[in-house]
Amino acid sequence: MKRVKNHAAIPVLLFAIIIIVVNSVQIYSAKEDGSFQLRDIEGDRKAIENITITGALGDSYHNTRFQIVRGAVMHQTELYDQPLKASIWNHDTGDRRVAGDMMYRAEGGPRFEVHSYDISDQNYYPVGRAEVSVNINNPAPVREYRYTNSLGYGLAVIGQRVFFTPPVTADFTGKSGIYELAFHHWASSGIWKPKSQSRRLVEIDIQANEGDSSSNSQVIGLEAVSGKLVLLTAENGELKISSYDSDSGSLLGQADVAEVPLNGSLQKWKERSYAESYQAFTDEQQQFLYLIFTSAASLPDQVKRLVLTIDVSEGVHIADLSAVTFTDGTEGPDDGIKALRYKDGKLYAVRMMRDAKDENSRIFFEFALPRHLMLYAYEGGVQKYKGELVTDRNDDMIRAINLPPQGFSYNHDLLRQFSGLQID
Repeated sequence: MKRVKNHAAIPVLLFAIIIIVVNSVQIYSAKEDGSFQLRDIEGDRKAIENITITGALGDSYHNTRFQIVRGAVMHQTELYDQPLKASIWNHDTGDRRVAGDMMYRAEGGPRFEVHSYDISDQNYYPVGRAEVSVNINNPAPVREYRYTNSLGYGLAVIGQRVFFTPPVTADFTGKSGIYELAFHHWASSGIWKPKSQSRRLVEIDIQANEGDSSSNSQVIGLEAVSGKLVLLTAENGELKISSYDSDSGSLLGQADVAEVPLNGSLQKWKERSYAESYQAFTDEQQQFLYLIFTSAASLPDQVKRLVLTIDVSEGVHIADLSAVTFTDGTEGPDDGIKALRYKDGKLYAVRMMRDAKDENSRIFFEFALPRHLMLYAYEGGVQKYKGELVTDRNDDMIRAINLPPQGFSYNHDLLRQFSGLQID
């Protein structure tokens, strides 16, 4: 009897192995069953045939890379052998600057400190610190200093070199500048060396802000394109763009953009002004800098933006200026324009948006509302195409439906996010 039982265990084991193999094959084969389809909403798809849009949709367990080539969608999924940490440092915010595996934060004033962090494994580890004292004055106490933008807007990175300028308002006087920072790395010594070797590369004179003068100057931010520094200032309320050589500090070109009056400008422009905070994208190949300013007249369901394409290949030239309005859905903190490209006289944009929440919504959480990846094409400021890359990404949020506010916790590892969005 014992021998019969032993022999009976063999086919049971084989049957179990067969079931495991079949299920594994089915699961692996299903990795390409995700939905990736391009839906035309307005205009002709031919308007995007000369560009390629790439990106990825994934979580800690798998990642689907996709391409939209000549209007056709292709995708391929990779299953990870071991879970990877979800990326949470893949974009800049006002208080930080992300460059590759490094992140930088600035604080203080008029003696500023800039801290560097290693974020290569999705944590952040202190690496070094730079210090710079700027000869600027403000009648307010130091703890009440206010800047046109967060200090992160004043950071720019070229390779391993980091540059900084404080985004001063018209309340500041003195002489500011663009500084190349010299970092003391913690690993080299446990003691901080107080004497900074940071050097002033460019002098920024803000003496015009003194007294009751009708003229004023403020710094909006600093960017880097193809080894060049691009300084954004507001002169008497109008945007001014200046390009500098990052080695010598010599001026390479300037352009005044009267079409961009800013919120801190003269009262007569208030109704048609733009917020000082902006988005920036770079195109190293074409030496383009893209700037996005949001209109003060924007509403949650009617987002008005001005997109500037700035050519810094030779001096500073405004290649395109397009006013765009988005009326499809709303934008949360992680939404908005994610990629831009100016090519052959057309401006292309990839944008994330989400459905507006209404009283009949079954989802209590703003971040769990259905999100959509939208594609746009403009020519001369006129929309020529609008479409959506339809995916099953919103299915990840099914557990949030009908749950009370305290019943759902956001998990970067389990909820898929778009990343690496690019237009070529």
